[in-house]
Amino acid sequence: MAATSLQTSNTFTAARVQFKNPPQKASLGSVSFPSHYLHKKGLVVESGKRAQAVTVMASSSEMQVDVSLSPRVNSVKPSKTVAITDQATALAQAGVPVIRLAAGEPDFDTPAVIAEAGINAIREGFTRYTPNAEENGISYTPDQILVSNGAKQSILQAVIAVCSPGDEVAASTSYQLELLGWHASCIIWYQSGFSPLRVTRLMGVASTSYQLELLGWHASCISFEQNYMLMTLYWFRALSPETAAQMFVKMLKAGVETRLVSRLFWWAAHSWKIEELGTWGSGSENTWSEKVIIPAPFWVSYPEIARLADANPVILPTKISENFLLDPKLLESKLTEKSRLMILCSPSNPTGSVYPKELLEQIAKIVAKHPRLLVLSDEIYEHIIYAPATHTSFASLPGMWERTLTVNGFSKAFAMTGWRLGYIAGPKHFVAACNKIQSQSTSGASSISQKAGVAALGLGYAGGEAVSTMVKAFRERRDFLVKSFGELDGVKMSEPQGAFYLFIDFSSYYGSEAEGFGKIENSESLCRYLLDKAQVALVPGDAFGDDTCIRISYAESLTTLQAAVERIKKALVPLRPAVPV
Repeated sequence: MAATSLQTSNTFTAARVQFKNPPQKASLGSVSFPSHYLHKKGLVVESGKRAQAVTVMASSSEMQVDVSLSPRVNSVKPSKTVAITDQATALAQAGVPVIRLAAGEPDFDTPAVIAEAGINAIREGFTRYTPNAEENGISYTPDQILVSNGAKQSILQAVIAVCSPGDEVAASTSYQLELLGWHASCIIWYQSGFSPLRVTRLMGVASTSYQLELLGWHASCISFEQNYMLMTLYWFRALSPETAAQMFVKMLKAGVETRLVSRLFWWAAHSWKIEELGTWGSGSENTWSEKVIIPAPFWVSYPEIARLADANPVILPTKISENFLLDPKLLESKLTEKSRLMILCSPSNPTGSVYPKELLEQIAKIVAKHPRLLVLSDEIYEHIIYAPATHTSFASLPGMWERTLTVNGFSKAFAMTGWRLGYIAGPKHFVAACNKIQSQSTSGASSISQKAGVAALGLGYAGGEAVSTMVKAFRERRDFLVKSFGELDGVKMSEPQGAFYLFIDFSSYYGSEAEGFGKIENSESLCRYLLDKAQVALVPGDAFGDDTCIRISYAESLTTLQAAVERIKKALVPLRPAVPV
């Protein structure tokens, strides 16, 4: 069979790596790798077999533009909410009468006093750069708050700031394959009898900034010296213990991170074989990277942001029968010394669940037992809450201010999605780190939006009458949807206590055959069916970590929701719940 080339990221100055099926032998030696590496890129081999690999071949004389992308970017999934919203918008622009209930965007206009403040900012010339600059029972000084271009940016910067990229000198498994070819080349060079010095020189041929990224150890975060050190893993057994010790000392003196060097000692002490390095890190979860604890269902961006920070998202499931609230016992059982950050969202997107203070206090006691564990509290929906539920800010709990990063913004409660204004508040040390990232990326948030944000904060407690009016409308819409879908057989719900989403369990319809469409297998196929037959755009639950459910946004008028429910019910008539509830 013809060789399958790894085009994405393995074109080198002097060599190109190609995978061949067994039993062909590589001209310079071969090494075995787990087959799931190849499945990642569609290089399929039969289950249970190992792919014989890796031939170093002369590069083609034909010059081609390298279109490869960063392995870090390739590890991130696109947002399904954005994709479905864009698809529904395209259909609407083409004349299809689609009802769009996918996006989490209030249908209200920005309150007039806020909009006027933005207009005045323009008129008064408040259009220049701004500095990166007491409610809920907590207070912060100006240097403990960072205003950003939306809460999403605040979350991204916080995760990157506190989770160490490459902390355990391992790449996320989702893009191991892209890095495999280069590592394998070095193994083959060694196995082919090349001296350690020659391997080092061969490695050095390709030590451009681009090739450092291909080495897989994230050149954006790790220095060349660290890359050099890590490559010694492939041939350290050729060195005497004395020589290896001298090398490690030199690395320490050169400023290489102590913890990375110490792990090289660990590998050497355990006498790992060269071949074993080919399968190292091939498990379903990277044992070495720091962990980000995320209760499911979760906002779609949390796991992907964790991956961008080279951390492992650890998903903790919740139950609809328990209102999608995290079980403290489950949390305690999953925390380890590698658990660096836990993300909580209350009120929740996508479930609308609100954590009661008593439950948050139980969680706080568990968090307090882990010195390295921080909490990112996403409180973007705090003002959209339905009595008798009340909001508790996690940082207000005893002992939690010092380890909590509170994220909030103006998009949801104040209907300011397009203004792009959010902020993070926390201990100065962490906020300064976020500020450092922002200063090298977007700099300060829009000066005009900040003026509008000041006006929003001036509306009064919880947004004053303007926000109260919107919350009243959201509650009316929620009550209508809960009643309407409660009339359907086989549907389970947890009544939202906040935000403007309903996360409905439609799994009893899975397995149904839809004429002209096919089998409803999961949340994604059900959403495609409803878009096709009912012309209603919803978001499948698998995007939020729970494939049994579908998210409906009720940030649309009651009239629109009534029409959507009528269409959905009509489309579901031909389907019969396949699983009794």
